[in-house]
Amino acid sequence: MIHMFGGVGKYLIILIMFLLIINHKKIAEFKNSINISRLILLVLPTLFTFLFISKAAVYQVGRYVHPIYALSYLAIVVLIYVMLKEVLNSNEELINTLISIMLVIIIVGSWNNCIWEDLHLKNVTMQSELEKYKGEDCICIYKQNWQIMPMFVESKYYNSIKFVNVNNYNLLQEIKKEIKNNRYVLVLMGVDNKDEIINNFVDDKENLKMIGEYSCGSSYYIEPDKNIFEDNSYEINSAELIQGEDNELELICKGALRRDYSECSIEEYLINNEYIGCKLNIDDISKYSILTFKGKKIKDHGEPTICIYDENKKLLLKFSKKYEQIDNNWNNYSIDVSNLDGRATIIINGGYIDYTGNEDSEYVFREIDLQ
Repeated sequence: MIHMFGGVGKYLIILIMFLLIINHKKIAEFKNSINISRLILLVLPTLFTFLFISKAAVYQVGRYVHPIYALSYLAIVVLIYVMLKEVLNSNEELINTLISIMLVIIIVGSWNNCIWEDLHLKNVTMQSELEKYKGEDCICIYKQNWQIMPMFVESKYYNSIKFVNVNNYNLLQEIKKEIKNNRYVLVLMGVDNKDEIINNFVDDKENLKMIGEYSCGSSYYIEPDKNIFEDNSYEINSAELIQGEDNELELICKGALRRDYSECSIEEYLINNEYIGCKLNIDDISKYSILTFKGKKIKDHGEPTICIYDENKKLLLKFSKKYEQIDNNWNNYSIDVSNLDGRATIIINGGYIDYTGNEDSEYVFREIDLQ
């Protein structure tokens, strides 16, 4: 109401209530002061148009609500005019002056203060939610060009928007790689296969939050997958943890351990001496069933060795691959940890396991994850 009448809606309501109170005995006579046939000619075409479009339109958009605003203005202005006519004893000059002043105030207020974008209550609610995501990047996937027009209303909230047709598969795949491990808003406009697209873009549904729906669109906020280093405390030794391609974290391990293979086992050496890689401290490993990662030998004797210990440094599980057994491509690995429980320490080592290895040896881990 406030937006409809240029910020003076509440004052108009007070005025109408006041006029009704002082004219309560003449309310029944108001109808004699109104030319009913003229009102019917004004109201019925507008009302029928609105009802027809509301029923026939495929989607709700702001322009379909305009007739309601026109009818509301007409009803309020006529009501005030008729009641002023009774109060002021049909002083047409004064009444016309007061109505003109009221209309000027409404028009100026509407121009300066009102927002005409949010004509649907559902859209107002959604845009209040969008305030929380102001400045985020957005991807809008649409089916038909005309369907993206309502998107312009919420576009003001975003840092950037990429519009992609749902049938442009190659571009969708490029964007998916580009945005991986970044937070963003995903808007689907008029697409039929929403679930398929969401599953393609979101690996973990816990990272997906629906912002709202408007017209033919649905807006979602997608947070990046939490990586193992965010969820757990860790230490890096003689290695680098960097942001690699596709925004994935990569653990780069170079060199060889100083272990004398005749003195102690690799399992004892890693927990008690040194490692080339990282050490992860897991509060309760029973929450997970599998440890996965991608690995790649870059040079010479680089090879993966992963050992899991309990809180007393007792070995629970070991995984290793000799450098002779692996090529220089990315390989996927998975380790079953479903039988482990309690506190655990995971040491991920990519250096050669003793002093006989080449110091230029290099191995890289990426997409390390506990599930």
